[in-house]
Amino acid sequence: MKIGVVTGLHRETQCLPVGDDGLMVRCAGAKPAQAEVCATELLADGCGALISFGIAGGLSPDIGEGVVVIADKVVLPDGTTVSTADNWRERLLGVLPKNGGVVTGAIAGSEILIGTPDGKAQLHEITKALAVDMESQRIAVVAAKAQVPLMVIRAISDSSTRGIPDIAIGAINEDGTPRYGRVIGRLLKQPTELPKLLRLSRDTENALASLRSVALAAGPLFRFA
Repeated sequence: MKIGVVTGLHRETQCLPVGDDGLMVRCAGAKPAQAEVCATELLADGCGALISFGIAGGLSPDIGEGVVVIADKVVLPDGTTVSTADNWRERLLGVLPKNGGVVTGAIAGSEILIGTPDGKAQLHEITKALAVDMESQRIAVVAAKAQVPLMVIRAISDSSTRGIPDIAIGAINEDGTPRYGRVIGRLLKQPTELPKLLRLSRDTENALASLRSVALAAGPLFRFA
């Protein structure tokens, strides 16, 4: 059975195993509606399970950048939840490092970017989720409607106390690649944002490294559904 993977960014797709013909991958370009389209297309192309894979913003003060969340459920914007596949999740957790770098808990899905510490604190209080991203809620709904197994694997790129610099917001192309020209243009007007941008870049690299490690450690279990 083929597994469909939806990412938000092109860099996230590069963390997946190369040459694994059991995986079909689509990038949503950090757009919730496109994530739903991607998930629907993957099922139409013959995939029998879905994975939401990529980076996320931290909501819980107990976890920092680089920690991977293997979600046990997705909290939708309306407060309802969609559970991930228990057997798949437990087998995956069984082969991953148990040194605090991988945790399990709820992921919140948001239709808008939650990019400030205050916004993250409010969402954490409401949902009790460990992290938030902008694709998982749409993928979860598609999986639930089709009654196929769901897995969510997300690495923290910005912790609950970190914000997303204004100059980085909305700087993603439809194919999930960065709009470098837009970021540089904004940076020229707001040079004081450079330290925040560099910090975000470093933390994102750490999160992507964590995703690569999980995909490598999981091996065949990455496709167990």
